Amino acid sequence: MRHIVEKEDKGHLFEADSCGIGEWHIGQQAHPQMRVAAKRRGYHLGGRAKIFHPRFFKEFDYILAAEQSVYDHLQAMAETEEDLARLFMATDFSEQHKGSDVPDPYHGGDEHFEETLDILEHICQQFYQNHLDR
Repeated sequence: MRHIVEKEDKGHLFEADSCGIGEWHIGQQAHPQMRVAAKRRGYHLGGRAKIFHPRFFKEFDYILAAEQSVYDHLQAMAETEEDLARLFMATDFSEQHKGSDVPDPYHGGDEHFEETLDILEHICQQFYQNHLDR
């Protein structure tokens, strides 16, 4: 998402972040295969894993979950209707992938990482075009 908004010269208007719901990867970089696949596409994944905090519902306009189980967990964390209104499945923003989870590539080969990046790129482009390109 950062790549898209920076390419459109709107990076100064937009903040994107990523986190998980479990503590098992806190402080770690993205999976080495994902970093390699992302680098081939010109992306730098320099962040470190952190856990979702309920205050993020107030700090961000959109909270996107990649998997239904994560969505359900975040839904349970929501404290208000306004929190719930910010929560979406990431694939809600893609007619092509609507109703699906973003696949977890970590148990497959390089092609799984490429497929996941293809889906994420599509979702981010559709999200940008429909909600942020104003």
